[in-house]
Amino acid sequence: MSEPQPRNKRSPIVAVLWSFLGVRSNQDYQQDAHRLTAKQLIITGIIGGVLFVLTVLGAVKYLIATSGH
Repeated sequence: MSEPQPRNKRSPIVAVLWSFLGVRSNQDYQQDAHRLTAKQLIITGIIGGVLFVLTVLGAVKYLIATSGH
């Protein structure tokens, strides 16, 4: 088994984004389990969830405003 790669600031973001999409290979999951902490994943997941909700709300508001009703 190879040594885990050093942590970088984008690792939790990439891991959470792939998890949101439901596309994680077992190998990547195992690597992330060794490299990332629960705190990193929880904070990144909360931020990602909030950004997603705000994006959807913004898109809905925009579409309602431009629909002409």
